[in-house]
Amino acid sequence: MKSRIQNYLSGITLFTLLLLAFTACNDEKNGPGLQNVDTLCFTIDGGDTSEELVAEQAWSISVNAGTDPWLTVSPLSGGGSTDPINLIFKALVNNNAQSRTAEVTITIGTKKYTYSVFQDGTTENSCNN
Repeated sequence: MKSRIQNYLSGITLFTLLLLAFTACNDEKNGPGLQNVDTLCFTIDGGDTSEELVAEQAWSISVNAGTDPWLTVSPLSGGGSTDPINLIFKALVNNNAQSRTAEVTITIGTKKYTYSVFQDGTTENSCNN
């Protein structure tokens, strides 16, 4: 009986260690891309926010906000840097009832990182602020 319990606990321990190692290797928050966000949210009033980008290679940004250019990001490209790069995300006022979304794709070298940006509408709330 004791042998089965020890085998079971050994299996659990091994699984936990492998899971932790895999998670640590895939933690994108310490790697390239935006450092502190997966998504951004703006209220109906819009405004701007600053986010840090880590990119040790040349990088570029594309913004897909549909037909209404309500979201801008600057700068849109740059060379690699060992220091974080400050990006400014700016949203215009949303006078529409519906919330809106945009997709921001950051290309660093040959890798692409995609982030979602949401903005509340006057009656529809996507951000749960």
